Amino acid sequence: MHKQAQSIFPGYNSWAEAYKNLSEQPLLYCPDFSERAERHEDWWQRRNSRPLFLAKGLSAGEQGRSRHFDKLALPGEWLAAKLTDFRNTRFLVDSLPFIQLDLGASVLAGFLGAKVSFAQNQVWISPTFSDWHIQPEWKLDSVSDSSQWIVGLSEVLLPELAGKALFMTPNLGSPADALMNLMGAEGICQSLIDHPDEVHSALERIADVWQRVYSNLMDEAVNQQVGQIHWCELWSNTPYLILECELAALVSRKHFQQFLIPDIIRQTATVERTIYHVCGEESFRHLDAVLETPGISAIQYVPGKGNRALNKLDYLKKIQQHGLPLQIAVSPNEPRDLMKVLDSAGLCFLILDALPVDQLENFTRLASP
Repeated sequence: MHKQAQSIFPGYNSWAEAYKNLSEQPLLYCPDFSERAERHEDWWQRRNSRPLFLAKGLSAGEQGRSRHFDKLALPGEWLAAKLTDFRNTRFLVDSLPFIQLDLGASVLAGFLGAKVSFAQNQVWISPTFSDWHIQPEWKLDSVSDSSQWIVGLSEVLLPELAGKALFMTPNLGSPADALMNLMGAEGICQSLIDHPDEVHSALERIADVWQRVYSNLMDEAVNQQVGQIHWCELWSNTPYLILECELAALVSRKHFQQFLIPDIIRQTATVERTIYHVCGEESFRHLDAVLETPGISAIQYVPGKGNRALNKLDYLKKIQQHGLPLQIAVSPNEPRDLMKVLDSAGLCFLILDALPVDQLENFTRLASP
């Protein structure tokens, strides 16, 4: 039963119906899409007999995939470059073919008028707000570069994907992270102490912008009969969200409960499924609060650079004991050890970077009977 009574998305039930229909059809670049989609559904419901294995392999001679930020204002050239990368990529084991409309992390700040700059494959968002006595309107800036790029690029990308592959949405991030990008980390942390009422009000209004942008993206994709996934690369027969909260690593347990849990709950109430992103080791101090939050369907853990998931085994076991599916971002050689100590039901391994196929042989072999 969908959460229609709670959802702010009036089209949610029609989206879910479209997704269910799409999951039963082959894709040109994934003839067994229905079988792979079913394995993803099994993961959400913790009835898979082996972990999901998600990895992208590069064709021989390819050096990696570019984000093509230099072509954002040139939709035709951007699409051609994205298609070249796509055709040189193999989507292995349980992975699903997709092209991402990539504008970097926490795109939402750009929709609110933040200054966004690009260099090669990197994105910077410059803080532009510091005085609570002179607040912005917290409305969608439809003439911002981010807004224009979304419109122009989706117009050329979605028709190209119909019946062939999936659409990976831009990484909108959360209202809390958008506010952090607009203020800077120090500015928002101080504001949680000095201006709590203003922060609560701003988060509620930013959530309205997030809801509008997400709803528009969903409508456009469904109208083109294109399935949509997020950067966790998971399919769901009903639309889902990946819940992000980079600010969690910087705040106390008290402030997490006071400001960020309400922000998370606003998002969980809009869809039937969500996966909460735990980024880095510092964010684990909020795990108990996350596990107690209604509407969170699964957990994703991305260890910080240089860290291994095995070092946080107690937390990972706690998530599984709570009955939630678990996705872990790994290097190719980590899953073998993790499979010895974690329950395969509801377990998923994701390699975030596209790697040469020969570096993924051990990883893909683990999926064999």
